[in-house]
Amino acid sequence: AAAQAEAEGEPAAAIPYVQAAAQIELEQGRRQAAEDRLRDSALRLAAVPQAAPLHWTSALLAAQAVREDPSLLPHYEARLAEHAEKFASGAHAEEARFWLGRLRQQQGNFLGAAEAYKGIRGGDDAEAAARLEQATGYLAQCWQAELERREQASEPTGDVLLEAVTHFDELHQRTSDNAVLQPASRAAVLAAARLRLRYRSAEAATVERQLEAALAGDSGPDAWQTSARVLLVSARALQPDRRAEALAALRQITAAEPEELLLLLGRLEEVGQGASAEVRRSLAELQLAGTELLEPHRERLSAGNRIQLDMQAAAALTDAGRAAEALTRYERLAAAAPDNGEVQHRYAAALLAASTNKAALEQALAQWRLVLARSEPQTERWYAAKYAVASIHHRLGDSAEAAKMIRIAQTLYPELGGPVWKTKFTELLAECER
Repeated sequence: AAAQAEAEGEPAAAIPYVQAAAQIELEQGRRQAAEDRLRDSALRLAAVPQAAPLHWTSALLAAQAVREDPSLLPHYEARLAEHAEKFASGAHAEEARFWLGRLRQQQGNFLGAAEAYKGIRGGDDAEAAARLEQATGYLAQCWQAELERREQASEPTGDVLLEAVTHFDELHQRTSDNAVLQPASRAAVLAAARLRLRYRSAEAATVERQLEAALAGDSGPDAWQTSARVLLVSARALQPDRRAEALAALRQITAAEPEELLLLLGRLEEVGQGASAEVRRSLAELQLAGTELLEPHRERLSAGNRIQLDMQAAAALTDAGRAAEALTRYERLAAAAPDNGEVQHRYAAALLAASTNKAALEQALAQWRLVLARSEPQTERWYAAKYAVASIHHRLGDSAEAAKMIRIAQTLYPELGGPVWKTKFTELLAECER
């Protein structure tokens, strides 16, 4: 009947027959046949608006198949990509782009994921707006991961950085006056600010202007306002003639609520991660000033927050180039908080960074072994400790032990914590086997 309708020049009339035939195949347990029928018919009848739902149903059936047989993942990915391309204006096109992006991101294909996320433009309904906000956050993660990968590989980053900043600027401009899409606009302005501060610190004044305008015109949720204020203080700290204002902002926050300043100092540390030494030093100086402001209010902080304050002070000392002072502070803190996993992890990292001889390396090895033993397997800290222990063995001349550790980890945990750690372990193993 479907073929006859098509032959008679009534392609829209064929759609119900295709759906009925696919339903019968599903009831007979022939899912692949139903999927193929829906896909082939949709592509053949692509000019008919009702064809898009047929193809989307075929993609959903492909998703069901993947849950039962993960080896079919490439097939599902191809179906999503096909839907996004062939039915770009259909009702499910943006949903296809979103899940295509998530799939590629999880596979470590960050540029492929970014390409999918970029095509999501949102809509006037709440579901589409929420999808755009989520996609904007994931897009920022993908571009950041790709930039970090390129830095580690000594590859150019300018093209990716330009594409990312341009996209977020345009997205913010396009959505800032739309009440429904404003959450995505907020995410975009923060993403652009983080990239500029980390990779284009000379544009700190631009970041300051954009954030001031965003904060002035948008009340926004508390979490967003906190993030925007942190980035605003960071932008001022990176401008020599605005650092006094940045410090004044810290004083104002301290007087009102020490806990809030502690949170802000932690965010400043996050902003500096991976940035140039010059940027980290500027932010570290501001962090140290902030920790000094907090000292008179130390007793108003909880025990956990006092430990957090000391960790932030030690991290700031490191970024400020005062490594010996930082190590001393970490040593005292580690002794005072033996059961705090993050403290012990940071102390281990500080010991390794300061290791210049065999005795120092052996001390760092002992601390990293402690961190490894106390960490939950397959967590970020566990992989960091596993890698550090193997790398120290290699530096101490016991490459066989390091290689043995890595091979066991590869056997037990083939993915090794994701693309970043997998690459590090693989490269270290190659060094050990030379």
